[in-house]
Amino acid sequence: MLVSEVALFGNNRQEVLTTHLYDQGDEWHEGAVQIGLQEYDLLIVGILGDDGQRDIAIDAISMTRTSCEDCDFETDFCGWINAENGRDELNWQRLSGPTTTTITGPQYDHTTLSDSGFYIYIDGSFPSQPGYMAKISSTVSLVTNDHTCFSFWYMMYGQDVGELQLIKTEAGMEAMVWRLTGEQNDDDTVWKQGKIQYSDKQDRVKMEFVGVIGPGHQSDIALDDIRLIPGECDTYPPEAAVLPTTTPVPPTTPPPSGTQSCDFERDFCDFVQATDDDFDWRREQGSTLTSNTGPSADHTVGDALGYYIYTESTFFINRKHRLESRLFPVTMTSCVTFWFHMWGTTMGELNVYGKEGSDLGPVLWTKQGSQGNQWFEAQVQYIPNTNYMIVFEGLTGPGQESDMAVDDIDINPGRCPVTDLCTFENPDLCNYMQDPQDDYDWSWASGPTPTFYTGPSNDVTYGTSSGHYVYASAVERLPGDQARLQSKEILYDADHPQLCASFYYHMFGSEMGTLNVLIKEMGTLNVLIKEVRGHSIIICSDQRWVLSMSFSKR
Repeated sequence: MLVSEVALFGNNRQEVLTTHLYDQGDEWHEGAVQIGLQEYDLLIVGILGDDGQRDIAIDAISMTRTSCEDCDFETDFCGWINAENGRDELNWQRLSGPTTTTITGPQYDHTTLSDSGFYIYIDGSFPSQPGYMAKISSTVSLVTNDHTCFSFWYMMYGQDVGELQLIKTEAGMEAMVWRLTGEQNDDDTVWKQGKIQYSDKQDRVKMEFVGVIGPGHQSDIALDDIRLIPGECDTYPPEAAVLPTTTPVPPTTPPPSGTQSCDFERDFCDFVQATDDDFDWRREQGSTLTSNTGPSADHTVGDALGYYIYTESTFFINRKHRLESRLFPVTMTSCVTFWFHMWGTTMGELNVYGKEGSDLGPVLWTKQGSQGNQWFEAQVQYIPNTNYMIVFEGLTGPGQESDMAVDDIDINPGRCPVTDLCTFENPDLCNYMQDPQDDYDWSWASGPTPTFYTGPSNDVTYGTSSGHYVYASAVERLPGDQARLQSKEILYDADHPQLCASFYYHMFGSEMGTLNVLIKEMGTLNVLIKEVRGHSIIICSDQRWVLSMSFSKR
């Protein structure tokens, strides 16, 4: 390993300002560090690797009385550094004059307003793909001014423009502080200004721009004239303001047992964005940015004024988003209840995990594909082996119609109560599951079944043809074929050892088969009721068990 560090000593402070690791290639790289102290010693440290090919070289050291963040890009990148390979797919490029793609990007730079002036940009043409990212960051600065405004000029012109983000890392905490999506400029000649408050602390600050390619090639994004200006400023334009969602280091000792709930009406509550994913969950109200996907209202309030969280997929296809709960103690079994919305032709996957230490563990609950344009309730039981967190993971699908949303999360101690009633009005079947070891599946339906002289014409819940139920069809099935529908795992409760399972059934037809009720304990199926005649049963068991409804064709 080869390591080079630039360290600063002064005013009783010792700071490592920047570190460069490993093989950087056979070329010179420009580096820069910001120094804000009155008296200091600058120390450049080279730490050699273990073999003979480990030389580190330095040349052309200069010091200027200006900010390293200040840059008009007329001669170089002024110390702004493209991300290392693996953190993004593209690099920001310096250019003068128009970009290579028509009807997108600037006509000229902002500094000189001429074809000879330079700016930086990301190119949306081939080989760039929708969702590709380009990251460029400043050096780490030591802030000494009490109030400083970070100013820059941007060009987001083109019908396919993706997204521009500004990420600020301060005191070890990373947060998105500025974001705009879609076309922002009316033409390719008028640049717009962006601003945020740089820092109100005397601490280390790093800025990073993230450009995201949109759905087509007319998605060039450009930056110019980055400046640090003394004084205070508000975020500009106002619509670019982002509610901070920092990702602090998770605690190693859990607080006392308790609940964690969030309706996201004010913020993310105690939930934090994970650091081992691709993107953050976003808090939103009303519709998402993309048509034909995502909710148009939250679940809590039920209108466009209420908030929920979701995974934006317009420019972020096949990406991972994770949200973590606080740390819970091993002594606390959790019942996790939440509402989810998954609608879109290219919908991805929503998962819930129990995370113990750094191990995400097996998935506790999962749902894939479009579920329809409505909210559904889900419930998860988790029995831990050690201190743990509950993790919500959204995996966006292969296309932009993949915005999935979550709302009204409740994590409570104890076992989940058995669902009082399932009316089968939603296609998720109240989390009842098809048995993968049977011969065919139960079907979700309303009104008459497709076969004459058998099956119901109305449901029980509403007593109309618009109400829903599940049925086992005998069409094209062999005698003895079975369709089994099973409940989620139900845990024994010593305080309530008996459970009454009640249901309505409809068996009409001259060649009717058999309906049985079974219980699965320790992986073994046992018949509770053979050839059902009534509609309720009493169950007593000191094990974990699953209730199964089985229909066999005659």
